[in-house]
Amino acid sequence: YFIARKTGASKITLVLAGVAISSLFNAGTDTVTTFVPDTLSGLSDFRIGGLEGISLGVLSPAWVLIIAGIAAVILLGHDIDVLALGDSTAFTLGMNVKLLRFVLLTLAALLAGAAVSFSGLLGFIGLIIPHIAEKLTGSSHTLKIPVCALMGAVFTSMCDLLARTLFAPHEIALGIVVSYIGVPFFIYLLLRKKGGKQVLYNIDTVFESGRITSIIGKNGCGKSTLLQMCCGLLTPSEGSITIDGVNIASIKHADLAKKISYFSQSHSAGSITVCSLVSHGRFPYLGYPR
Repeated sequence: YFIARKTGASKITLVLAGVAISSLFNAGTDTVTTFVPDTLSGLSDFRIGGLEGISLGVLSPAWVLIIAGIAAVILLGHDIDVLALGDSTAFTLGMNVKLLRFVLLTLAALLAGAAVSFSGLLGFIGLIIPHIAEKLTGSSHTLKIPVCALMGAVFTSMCDLLARTLFAPHEIALGIVVSYIGVPFFIYLLLRKKGGKQVLYNIDTVFESGRITSIIGKNGCGKSTLLQMCCGLLTPSEGSITIDGVNIASIKHADLAKKISYFSQSHSAGSITVCSLVSHGRFPYLGYPR
């Protein structure tokens, strides 16, 4: 978290920093197994994940940390709802965004560490259950968090039952069953097309050559969408867009680039000058070497 914060605290840097730290600790684990080979016997079971041989004695003090962590997160449910509106909105509403994010990440690490301490590395449960719980509870985290906890426990118990009975008398590890369910669900999330809303409808306009045209409207009314469709970045669900009487769908990419281009407002061009930026418009006409 601190590494990502120093570099902007974006989601990507947070994930990459996590991958780097995880690789470092994995290297440490491999070092221990190299010098102490006896630890290999339990390492495989830990990495696969399972609930075999767990007793009340093994659950202490993890169960205390889990209950305390869940209670703390539930109490912060309303704060999480506000934080979900965006950092800027949360800050203007008087929230200490950096402190709250640090507290939440600490609680998440505490809950994950306590669970992993006795169950091993059971993946995908934290990916599957929140998506299902949100469909049932809506966006309120005060309600969603306890529902996630209960559904996660039920889901894990059902997977453990399958692991013990599916190939009876043989028993497979719980982590294997969870992975068989979690991987297809993860792929589904990646491939799922989110239902988009209709932004532009019944638009019929002409942009005359040699004239500067300004498109004015509130955020979300479809200005950028219209420009992206004119450049072929988006395809209209109905109707057509023509340039010089030719449908852009039938114009080759290289030829269309010579007629129209688009520069996203969300992209930073860095320290480039306006003159240099505009001169890039000649890119489609340049040969090799450019």
